[in-house]
Parts: sequence; C-alpha cells; structure tokens
Amino acid sequence: MSNERKLIITSGEKIVGDIIEKDGDFTFKYDDSWIGSKESFDMSPKIKKTLKIHSGNQIKNFLENLLPEGTIRKRIAENNKTDDKDIIKLLEITGRDAAGALQVYSEEDFKNLKYKSSEVHTISIDELATGIKREGSALNYITSVGLKPSLSGAQDKIACRYDKANKTISFPTNGGATTHILKPNSVARDTHHKLLELSALNELVSMRLAKKILSNVPSTCFYESTERDLFIVERYDRMVEKTDIKRIHQFDFCQYFGIGSADKYEVSNSGGSIGSYGIKKLLEAIRDKSEESLDVDSFLDWIIYNYLIENTDSHLKNISMISTGSGFKLAPYYDMTSVGFYRDGAIFLFDNHFAFLIGGVSKMNDIGDHHWTLLAKDLGLAQGIFLEKIKNMSIKISRDLPEVYNELKKEITNAKNLKGTEKILKYIGTSVKEKSYRCLINTKYKNIREKCLECDKALSTKTASKSVLGIGPECLMKIEK
Repeated sequence: MSNERKLIITSGEKIVGDIIEKDGDFTFKYDDSWIGSKESFDMSPKIKKTLKIHSGNQIKNFLENLLPEGTIRKRIAENNKTDDKDIIKLLEITGRDAAGALQVYSEEDFKNLKYKSSEVHTISIDELATGIKREGSALNYITSVGLKPSLSGAQDKIACRYDKANKTISFPTNGGATTHILKPNSVARDTHHKLLELSALNELVSMRLAKKILSNVPSTCFYESTERDLFIVERYDRMVEKTDIKRIHQFDFCQYFGIGSADKYEVSNSGGSIGSYGIKKLLEAIRDKSEESLDVDSFLDWIIYNYLIENTDSHLKNISMISTGSGFKLAPYYDMTSVGFYRDGAIFLFDNHFAFLIGGVSKMNDIGDHHWTLLAKDLGLAQGIFLEKIKNMSIKISRDLPEVYNELKKEITNAKNLKGTEKILKYIGTSVKEKSYRCLINTKYKNIREKCLECDKALSTKTASKSVLGIGPECLMKIEK
C-alpha cells in the first residue's frame, strides 16, 4: 500500500502542477500544459518552470508559508483532528483561497469541486460581529457555520467579500475568490493587556498614516459594533473586473528565499539570532527581481516607517512581491501596526526588538544614528541616507498626524474609539519624536531637541487642536538644513 499523498495546484482553470509527499519528503512537478502556456508563471524564483521537477525543503517551505501560523494553525488542526505539522492535510483544509493566484486541492476535492460554481453565503456585518463575539474568535465563527479558513499568518482574521454600501459580508464556497481581509479587535485576557482591545483601531491608524507616507498601501476601513469592532482591508492580490474576481500571483519573502515561516525574523524577542535573512539580502532580492525602479527607495522608506512607529512585526512574511504580468514588483505594504503601543507602563507586552538588525543591534531603544550609518555602509549606500530619510519622514508624519486624526473623526462615532484613536496617534507621534532625538541629535540636525522642546512648551497650553496628539509639525519643520 502506497503512503504517498498528492495535492493539485491550480491557477484559474489551469493545472500548475502536482505535489507528492512521501515519508515527509516533498516533490513538485509542473504540468506540461502549464509549462507550455503563455500565461504561466514560476511558482517562485526558487521553483522555476524551466525545471519540471523540484524537490526538497524549498517545496515544503513554500507550501508551509501558505498556511496559518502559531495558535491559529494549532486550532485549525484541533478542529479537524489532525496534526498541526501535517502540511498536506492542512492545505487540503485551507488551500482553496490561498494568497496570490494559487489554489490547492486534494485529488478528491479537485474532482468534486474544481469546476463547480462558487456559492456565496451572505450575512450582515452586525451578524458577523455578533457571531465572532459569541464564538470567541473569527476562526471559531467561520468553523461554526461550516466554512473553511484560508489565510496565512498568525492573526485571527477572515477572508471575505465586503459590501460597504449594504453593510454585508459574503463568504464564497468551493474556492471562490475573496476581495477583503477582516480582523476583529482582540480580547484582553487581563488588565495588563487592556490595550489589545484597540488592536483593530491600531492597525487602521497605522495603515491610514502609512498610506500618506508610503503611498503603496491598500485601502482600509473600520466598522464599529457593540459586539466586536472590525478592521477591513482590501486584498491587493485580487482584481475585480465587473462580476469577475481575478487572482494575482504573489509570494512573500520567506517563499522567495525558500525558508520556513519560523525564520521570518532576523532577530528574536530576546535579541538573539533566528534567521540569516536581513535587510541586505532583502535589498539584493528587490534589486534582482523587481522591474519597478522606485522599489529600492520604497523599501528603505518601509524600513524607516516601521522603525518610527515601532512596528516590530515587519518580518519577511509581511513584505511580498506581486506579478505585473511581465515581471514582478513590490506588493502594497500590509499588516502594519504600532506594536510598541502595547505596553503596561514601561513594560513592552510584545517584542521590543526590531525584526531586522540595524547596524548590529535590534532593541528599539538602542538604535541610534551610528547604527543607521553602519547599515548604510553595509548596504553600499550613501552614509547619511537613513538619517536624511528619518528627518524627512518625521517631518511628514508630524504634518500628517492631525490630518489622519481629522479624517478618522468623520468615520469613528464611538467616544471610546475616538479616545483610542487619539491615544494611538499620540503614541506614534511621541515615538517619532523620541527616535528623531536619538538619531539626529549628534548629526548636522543637532538643534532638533531644542526645536522639539519649544514645540512641547507651546502645546502644553492645549490650545491647538494638534495638541490632542501630543506633537506638532513645528518641532521638525524648523530643522536647519
């Protein structure tokens, strides 16, 4: 009796190839029709169609990166009475609406479902919020109504179609494509973790600000509910064309490098090394693979933005490349949130180390001007490039914070959420100011501390609307060139 297991990978109506797993070893074979198709693409830079058969850890790791992670993966495994390390079985459950253009089926499901039309289960968004609260999580809710999870990553989230005008959420069956990702706010398990109840709001604020700073960011919205608040973001790997939803091929940088999700961080929470893929290798990969000339500079801005807002979760799975049809470019930036905001007094509730080493260090409060200069040298860039970017982005953030606040005031009606918005923006503003002090005080911008202190004194009167945020643009706009 054979102990081989098989998966079929498709894109649209075409078979990309087959996965064979035997005794823990993985082999992928491109389908002949895919190799000969003008519309075909490589599954990843490590799995090129010029070679028909691929095997080894690069296949296992590519597939593992399509799966949910951590606690979410364990819960899916428990709900389906399987092992959380069984990649084949987990992909049979979650692979029909995976990230990018690929869909993964068991042989049986492919025969039974592949060419069936997708049915759509639609409910009101209030009904969804009530269901999530009742079941305790988004994952538990979709499981309770007989739907299958499909998203990679470690967060509690749902892939869906969102109709903002009619306030409805739809779930397609049989592998139908979704257009949005929805995340409920977290539930605090104790008073120390109370700020987690603002998780959906934190991501909204961080992403809205990022859209002004980085531009290459998908559209987002926020739905307030008496049950659970919901953060909703458009999927950048989907394109809606009239009534058709087209999947767009993409891969994250764990898949690019052929490594597992456990190596997505260069640095652990304790500051120890986990992975060997840092900013230098990312930059080399972008230069090698992207056809967009501005992507290198955009990537450097992404690093600086995550540093300034204290997003310590900016790892290799939170940056991807997406197909342009003729090649690849950086995908819109996603999953950005101020992790540093989650504190119990002076104690960080989560990671206090940046996802990547900056000049040999990673602890947020240790990174200063010298470390950015060392990083620039290691990358072969102009010595002051990062300090100049920190200065310019700090100025722009200080200008844009009040604007983001005023925009969100029009969307957020709940007084508690509005207060939470102010708290998050104030934290980000303070973080930006502190890092500007640290990185620019010993440089040609040495007068920044005095300018910021002048601004602090002016804002202490609470007369200006921007004082709500604890930061005004004056402290950075007046920096001498």
